[in-house]
Amino acid sequence: MKAFKSSLIFLVLLQLPCVALACSPPSSDVSFYGHLQASKNVIVFRLVSTRIIRNEQQGVVFEHVEGTIEILKVLRGSAQFRRIEFSSSMCGGQALSTGHYYIAATTQTGNVIKLGSYDRSIIDLESGASYAKDVLANSPHVHEVQKFLAGKPHHSKLIDYLDGNTQIYPLRAPDAR
Repeated sequence: MKAFKSSLIFLVLLQLPCVALACSPPSSDVSFYGHLQASKNVIVFRLVSTRIIRNEQQGVVFEHVEGTIEILKVLRGSAQFRRIEFSSSMCGGQALSTGHYYIAATTQTGNVIKLGSYDRSIIDLESGASYAKDVLANSPHVHEVQKFLAGKPHHSKLIDYLDGNTQIYPLRAPDAR
């Protein structure tokens, strides 16, 4: 009788709705170095502020983050970006921190940088760094990108290694090199 009750409870529990989460694979797995090679604009910027934007469509709520940026230096192009938009979802969203310094390599133009899911066109220059106050003068990562853009010898492996500095959800295992 006890086994029957346990089986009955188990069958009832199987009928209850449950939440499942499945993430689509990245639409593009281009590394930061790949973005850098194809970029029209490369900038070093500080994320000044962020806010969550909520949109509802047919009863489904979609959220993304909108941030205000301050460009510290344009390394390539004539970027006029003032804002950045990104997702912080568990499926390919970015974890950008207000106050941090970043470098972005993009083909986009205009006032807004729009990051897609699993987007690796941006890296956090502060991850573990102590030079945030003078990031342009002291960041070895900025120096390597500047060497690349000037056509000088550079460490492409170091530039690609930076991909790990900006968290993308779900966290991926490091690329095999």
